[in-house]
Amino acid sequence: MRHALKLGVNWIDTAAVCGLGHSEEVVGRLLRERTPAERPMVFTKCGLIWDPNNPMAPPQRVLKPESIRQECDTSLRGWAWNALISTNFIGLTKPARR
Repeated sequence: MRHALKLGVNWIDTAAVCGLGHSEEVVGRLLRERTPAERPMVFTKCGLIWDPNNPMAPPQRVLKPESIRQECDTSLRGWAWNALISTNFIGLTKPARR
């Protein structure tokens, strides 16, 4: 991702379901390395929820408004906590495809 940013990429697409949250942790660490002006836009996906008790099971599709809000809040908390920054917006969220 660092190399892509050096080449001019200005957004990152991720999802909490990718790597059971690991993807968003990696994005959070990348954001921490950048000043606010250098940070890319971050897009996330919603609608696929994994069972934390059975992470190898296929994710369930849930597109209820309250679930989407919960997923967005979880992503924002994950990015802010991992990056130690005040990230309070998502550039774009869209339903994920299996």
